[in-house]
Formats: sequence, structure tokens, C-alpha cells
Amino acid sequence: RTGWKQKYDKVLCDVPCSGDGTGRKKRSVVRTWDVRHGLGLHALQLAILNRGLELLGYGGRLVYSTCSLNPIECEAVVSAALARHAGLVRLVAAPAWARDLSTPGLASWSVPGAAYGATREVFARFEDVSNPKKARVAATMFPPADGAPLALARRFLPSEKCDSGGF
Repeated sequence: RTGWKQKYDKVLCDVPCSGDGTGRKKRSVVRTWDVRHGLGLHALQLAILNRGLELLGYGGRLVYSTCSLNPIECEAVVSAALARHAGLVRLVAAPAWARDLSTPGLASWSVPGAAYGATREVFARFEDVSNPKKARVAATMFPPADGAPLALARRFLPSEKCDSGGF
């Protein structure tokens, strides 16, 4: 993109997140977690990733990371950024060591409504969301219709080798 004077070869976007991937080592996260945390952070995470991509020089590499396993904070953010910067950026395969410690990104997921704790209401498509909920649920939270290559993204699940989860 034009208009940015300084460009970088490498950018790390370690975004603020709900931290649900750290529940194994930090039990208070499990007790206090709420679906609204991920819903509320999605726009900020996407803005940070988009800014990181704007600062990335041609041929550069950006790493997007969270300590969350919530697809709304992970795959949905990456998918939305790929759509916005279509033709300018792409996902690349992770190094072998990272593939050995992780699983591929999700291809599909449901999006909970802000009142999920009380209603257990989830949506498969943005078109299914009623008007009052649109303030908390954005179109960018849903899986891509075109089947973007999210399998190249990596999910690090808590294990003996990795005490915390993340993306």
C-alpha cells in the first residue's frame, strides 16, 4: 500500500486477547472467561493486524499471535485481513518445528451471540443475526465463504510440550 513512509521486513502482532488458551496454567481465566471478551476484542485485533500489514514491506513477513483458542480472535481475524488485503498478502506454511507442535487452523466455526451465557444462541451466518445483536457480532467474525486457506494458520494446543494454548 502507498502512503506509509516506513516499511518493515518483519512485523509481530501479538494482540490483546481473552487469554482462554492460558487456562491450563492460569485457572482464574477459566473462572472469569465470558463469550463477550472475544466478541469485544475482535475489532481491535483486526485493526492491529491491518495496521501491521500496512507497515509490512514487500516480501516481508508478519506473525499474528494470541494466547486465545477462540476462532473469533484467531482465524476470523486472519480471514478478514486476508480479504481486505486480497492479492497483496498470503498465508505461508509455518516452519517444521511449529507444525510439529500445533494443529491446522479451523475452516469453520459458529459465532455466539453476546447473550450466549443465558441463551446458548449461536449463528452459522451473519445473515442469521437479528438487528439487536449486530452491534456485538460483525460479519468479519464468520468463516470465509470462499474457503480461504486457513489450514496454513497454526493452533497451539496446551500439551506436555506447550503449557499454554494460542494461535
